[in-house]
Amino acid sequence: DLVVVGLGSRDPFVRNAGVAIPASLARYVEVPMLAAAPMLTALPQQAVLFVDRDAPNPAMISVALRSVEAAAFVWVLMFAGTTAHSGDGVKHDKNTLAGIMKMIRREARAISKGIVVRALYRSGEPVDAILSLARDVNADLIVTPVHGTAGAVRSLVPNIADRLLLTAPCSVLVVPD
Repeated sequence: DLVVVGLGSRDPFVRNAGVAIPASLARYVEVPMLAAAPMLTALPQQAVLFVDRDAPNPAMISVALRSVEAAAFVWVLMFAGTTAHSGDGVKHDKNTLAGIMKMIRREARAISKGIVVRALYRSGEPVDAILSLARDVNADLIVTPVHGTAGAVRSLVPNIADRLLLTAPCSVLVVPD
């Protein structure tokens, strides 16, 4: 149900220069994969959950919330490209985000009443936004989806999970859709 590997060196530059086993493995696994940072000794208390506002994955959200401490802070980073500039487009976007947060909070309450969920919305370069938030909140875990069929197809398309596995300052949980 879960593949667990070591993330490698704490130093992302050393990790990136070496053989990146977690990034390579993430292209082929069909179950969630935890790339554990050195010295991971307890369940995460601060987690960043990366959610694509256009395709939120309920299974990924459930796996993420079940992977944290019962009294954790979960920072939900919702990301998408451009937002419509008309009044109706912004209203629709706010409704979409509110619906996603309602789903996440309902799932969190079902797991533990102590999990606190906060939302942030970003545009721009997604990996930079995720890494910046992870550093700002001193995250123990980053949770990200990986899209596409396992194997060669995933290998051909550079994805966010690959880059996070090579540069994240903490553990990374990759959940296939």
